[in-house]
Amino acid sequence: MRLVLTHAVAMTRELVRYPAYVVPTLLFPTAFFLFFVVPSAGRFATVKTAAFAGFAAIGVAFFQFGVGIANERASPWEAYLRTLPVGVGQRLAARVLSAAVFAVAA
Repeated sequence: MRLVLTHAVAMTRELVRYPAYVVPTLLFPTAFFLFFVVPSAGRFATVKTAAFAGFAAIGVAFFQFGVGIANERASPWEAYLRTLPVGVGQRLAARVLSAAVFAVAA
């Protein structure tokens, strides 16, 4: 469990430093919410808020798992990570924890 948390913290710190990850996952859903939901806060404000929360969570999952794994597989750093004592399941659990942090922030 300690390896999972350490890897999740390292992955989260790494992703926070990438503007190409932070802007689409955190800023776009917030900006869309402010432009489309806040001015028309009426009967369906709760439904719209839930829809944008789902949009934010799906965006995090897409960038974290789809694009993130594809980019990591192409880097030489991935070959080094495979030599560490962190297994595939632990790395996946760390990625899920990191994605949960960004989904909650979004």
